[in-house]
Amino acid sequence: MVGGVNVGTPEIMIIMLALFVVFLVVRNIIYQPKE
Repeated sequence: MVGGVNVGTPEIMIIMLALFVVFLVVRNIIYQPKE
């Protein structure tokens, strides 16, 4: 993990974005608007 920090590891950005999207999806499922 420490060896690729100098490059700016795009993997971390992809993982962060993926976790954010999953969080939004889970939040939408939990807090479904009941109309």
